[in-house]
Amino acid sequence: MDREDRKRIGLVLEYRRKWLGGVYYILNIIKALGDVPDELKPNLIVFYDERSEPFLETVHYPYLETRKIVFP
Repeated sequence: MDREDRKRIGLVLEYRRKWLGGVYYILNIIKALGDVPDELKPNLIVFYDERSEPFLETVHYPYLETRKIVFP
């Protein structure tokens, strides 16, 4: 399956000191999708801010795109 034929899913990875569980929740979603058979894996687009960057460095997913943004 070509990269263009895959479904696309967007995820927001926003670090907040009082919502660290949310960061781990998103990371666990990505990790779980890594266990899906390759032909069913979607393209993931992760929108993240500067504070979330260290967490994103731990992600190993073959069809990952990242977009750095500024949250209000």
